[in-house]
Amino acid sequence: MTKFPKEIENIYTFLENCKYENISDEKYIYYKSPSQIDKTKSCVCFDGAIYAYSKLQELEYKPQIFTIKGIRKENGKLINVAHSLCIIKINGKYGGIGKSGSKQMQYKEPIYSDLKQLAMSFTKDLFQRNIWAQSYFIEDETNFPLLLNETTDKLYTQNQICKSNNTIPNFLEIKEITQYLNQIWNISQTQINELLTDLRNR
Repeated sequence: MTKFPKEIENIYTFLENCKYENISDEKYIYYKSPSQIDKTKSCVCFDGAIYAYSKLQELEYKPQIFTIKGIRKENGKLINVAHSLCIIKINGKYGGIGKSGSKQMQYKEPIYSDLKQLAMSFTKDLFQRNIWAQSYFIEDETNFPLLLNETTDKLYTQNQICKSNNTIPNFLEIKEITQYLNQIWNISQTQINELLTDLRNR
């Protein structure tokens, strides 16, 4: 197992011990600043990624926020879903830490040569949640100061944080995901076809 330096592992351990708490209402999911997370010991994936980002910046690393998007069917309708992770390069390899309801989604060893390899590593865990991965990108860092510098108890929506549309997504081909799930994880073509058919039949 390839691990991060201890100081990065310590940040991950803090996030792992935080409660996965989704603060939402009928319209929005709300996010906490790093200072709020320190106080409440709770977060979700996006603000957990921001927390790791802020702590790694303090340690003079050069982190980025990586987001992978997909679709799933809920109550007969297709909905967009996303997961964010704070990523960093160690010895030329990408890895990441953050927060999720799944350990496989919140920690990625620094073993990936490029962002596409990292994105593909999420496809199995998403598939097991009936989510088909579609694209990935690096979040625009100009959106983050609102959260990073916040010391009050104010909560923010993602629309308030991510105001720019400078990110260009990298799309994942159905064929390459299928091949990856077949060859790496031994997921049968029948299982894959069942999910894809369900997503296409709205």
